[in-house]
Amino acid sequence: MPIWNIIDARWELQLHIPLHAAAYYLNPHYHYNSNFKVNVNIKIRLYQCLERMVPDASERCKIDLQLDSFKDTSGLFGIEAAKITRDKKTPAKW
Repeated sequence: MPIWNIIDARWELQLHIPLHAAAYYLNPHYHYNSNFKVNVNIKIRLYQCLERMVPDASERCKIDLQLDSFKDTSGLFGIEAAKITRDKKTPAKW
């Protein structure tokens, strides 16, 4: 049991890094699930990931505006083909 506790503790640390939070938030399988809840820590880490990956503030602003479309299922995110394939394609291909 002590070994499993060590593994669980390390695994828990990995789940809370910005990249994993961004991946969780942007994964359509989870994001559009009725049980999906966004807490402030996930959003903070999502934006931390964006800051690290996209140094240009104007580009980050464009991404932030697209995040609203993603969240609200508007534009390309709201068309029927996109809705149908949420659970069928990998997040990268979707």
